[in-house]
Amino acid sequence: MAGVRTLQGRPDVDRARVGLWALSEGAFVAPIAAGRSTDIAFVITVGAVGVTPAEQTAWQYGEYLEHTGVTGHLARTMQTTVLGTAIDAGLFAEADFDPVPYWERVRQPVLAQWGEFDQDAVPAKSSRLIRAALDRGGNPQHSVRIVPSVNHNLHTTADSGFDRLATLPSDYGDAEVAWIDDPSRPPTGVALASESAGPDPRDHGTIWAPIAAAVILLCALAFGVLRGGRSPRAFRWLAVLAPVTILWTLGYQFFLLVTAGKVTGPVVAGAPVAWLVAQLLAVAATVAAVAVAVAFRNPQTIGAVGRVRTGFLAVGGALFVPWAVYWGLFWI
Repeated sequence: MAGVRTLQGRPDVDRARVGLWALSEGAFVAPIAAGRSTDIAFVITVGAVGVTPAEQTAWQYGEYLEHTGVTGHLARTMQTTVLGTAIDAGLFAEADFDPVPYWERVRQPVLAQWGEFDQDAVPAKSSRLIRAALDRGGNPQHSVRIVPSVNHNLHTTADSGFDRLATLPSDYGDAEVAWIDDPSRPPTGVALASESAGPDPRDHGTIWAPIAAAVILLCALAFGVLRGGRSPRAFRWLAVLAPVTILWTLGYQFFLLVTAGKVTGPVVAGAPVAWLVAQLLAVAATVAAVAVAVAFRNPQTIGAVGRVRTGFLAVGGALFVPWAVYWGLFWI
């Protein structure tokens, strides 16, 4: 709104023809501003999202991980468990923001555009939701345009929208200029392919259970190993493998989280190599946990002090297995 007022204050600007042009997350903001002011003459969006940021991000993870060759359970783990945990931890502001009610309040002419190869904005569903919201709000002048052969930001693409090239189509602004001059004339475009919805990131449960399990098992492992005396080999393996698996798994999942699933590292047999390493570590730690449990069930093989140490290690191993299941380490 400050930008609109600034432009309207210039002598070389027709204050009655100042509109908004918004890209991606900017298209969350544009309808809010347009619904608050009659000074805005029109709204043009590119790659607007009509669903919540949480749903959009979950869908996007699936698209990008599939594009990199990931075919196993990791994609769903990222879409639900990891993303849901990040939301619960407060790392994803406005995850549940619903843009639809704000679109219902927009009365200005709207040109909503998506690239044919938009891999970020859930374009088919978003275009339907936004068009329906404008209809419900009684806005008679709105057009949906699907721009052929371009990506999320309407730039050219050489990789079905998964790249970020700097080049623009030669007629990039022509359709927008023509629409601004005559919003009643719908611009030409192409049809969008349908898309499958991503899973709900809220299906993962709660953040506190896996955190509590990890803290307790690490404390149990540390107490069991550091209590004194020489530890059997299985004890030492469990005490090393379980913490390493936890740190490696959470570190790699956080890496995928902050890169939006667009960078995975090498992929082998449908899984990133880094994730295969985490799974192998989890299997090895589980084998060590079973060995500790067997020792705990045979107290005659260890002394009184050894039984206490073994008990702590057995608790740690027992907690590690459901923790690893929760993060999808045993799924292929």
